Amino acid sequence: MADALVRIGKVVSVNVPKRTLRVRPGAKHAKAFDGLEWIFVERMNEKPLKCKVERIGHAGDAVQIELVAGVTRDSVNLMEGAVISISRGPRKQRRTKDDFHISETVGLAVVNARSETIGKVVETYSTPAHDLVEVELPSGELVLVPAVPEAIAEVDFERGVVVIEDLERFVVTDED
Repeated sequence: MADALVRIGKVVSVNVPKRTLRVRPGAKHAKAFDGLEWIFVERMNEKPLKCKVERIGHAGDAVQIELVAGVTRDSVNLMEGAVISISRGPRKQRRTKDDFHISETVGLAVVNARSETIGKVVETYSTPAHDLVEVELPSGELVLVPAVPEAIAEVDFERGVVVIEDLERFVVTDED
């Protein structure tokens, strides 16, 4: 089974001749780039492209990723606007229950206190106030839930679930 991917940034510009991507890191992900050997480049509605990293540099708030010569210039030319992800890998040990970034919950099932499935995490958003989790309900409706301890009781990577005890209490809708 393939490891889940964690979104860590977005390509804001490319330097095709140098095979370099200028990336705006996601909230709390600037250090995630340090020491990377591989990244995944995700373009809309396409399978992620796994790319070997030659070197990583920092330029102000941006990260510059130089890809190895094996990545074609034609591919690099199409990467502007793409999402940069890394493999989450196995999660066997955690220092604390809070030792993860909320974006790592994408793809996990959402269950209530009785372990009944009530949806799936499809996206996360960082805002100045707090992160948000977008949950797709069985009806297909998408709702936003604040990623705060009062709303999210537990994240259990071993079971692959996010526990939200009282979803209705915390749902943010267009009517709000």
